[in-house]
Amino acid sequence: MPDLKITQFTQIITLDDADVLAIVDLTDNTTKKVTILQLKGIAPVQSVNGSTGAVTVQAVLVSGTNIKTINSTSLLGGGNISVQAVLVSGTNIKTVNGNSLLGSGDLTINGNPSGTDGQVQYNNGGSFGGASSLFYDDANNRIGIGTSTPAKKLEVEDSNQCIATFTSTTTGGGITFSDSTTSDNEQVGVGAFGDLLCLRGGGNSGGTMQLSGVAIDCRFNTLKNFKASIQLLSINLTIDSSNEQTYSGQIIQVTGALTVTFDSTLGNGFNCTIIQMDANTTTIAVTGALNIRNRQGHTANNGQWSIVTILKNSTNLFLGGDTA
Repeated sequence: MPDLKITQFTQIITLDDADVLAIVDLTDNTTKKVTILQLKGIAPVQSVNGSTGAVTVQAVLVSGTNIKTINSTSLLGGGNISVQAVLVSGTNIKTVNGNSLLGSGDLTINGNPSGTDGQVQYNNGGSFGGASSLFYDDANNRIGIGTSTPAKKLEVEDSNQCIATFTSTTTGGGITFSDSTTSDNEQVGVGAFGDLLCLRGGGNSGGTMQLSGVAIDCRFNTLKNFKASIQLLSINLTIDSSNEQTYSGQIIQVTGALTVTFDSTLGNGFNCTIIQMDANTTTIAVTGALNIRNRQGHTANNGQWSIVTILKNSTNLFLGGDTA
């Protein structure tokens, strides 16, 4: 065999165990041959994933532990593995609010409210519910209870006479009010003290007014800035329990020679003032178990511009002022 450079040798594309390589035997410095099969025997693989020495191979592979499965079907063994060609939303793959997780693009998640626009949402047995009687006007920042068109920040509407109840767990409960100049917000308001309605103003140093079914108690505070209504009268009149609220505490301006009769059904404490507006005289009369009481024994007013005060107790009707 002629001498050739290493680059001049022909490369064997497919190795065979019988193929030979030239090798120098250092024991006697002679060139000898060795087959591919011999090399495999004396030089096994010494590194797997960076490990040296003998390679340990597991004798048995366990599906689901050492090797993955597809739809619980092992990849071990012969034959084909059946893989579903089409995944069906809601059957093979979950959906979100009815929207499939399959496909491309963004997934839109919507929490659809219940009821109509403006109705406040609440937990209706685990689902959204729209409160038809509780409304929020987001355009004007108003709340309506019983109405969907609140005209103020808070408007309550109901068919009952009493539409709201406020209860305190201590003695004396109330609601306070304030404006931009109020100095003591805790003491300006209206409330209850037992069965009495209390009005308070002016902070701790201010006054309290109490109202019961029969009286207004000003608690020794000044009652000011009030006025009575004026009733005009030009015909004879009987005042009894049926029209008592119209004339009680009122000023009655009389024109003409009239008779005003007061009935015993009037409540105790009824009072009014009669002014004669023309050059006539008004006669005072009673019906039922009433007696007219006047120091001079008078039963009429004293003509034009005269002022007579009327006051009733249990059985008496008192006349005071300019009488005749």
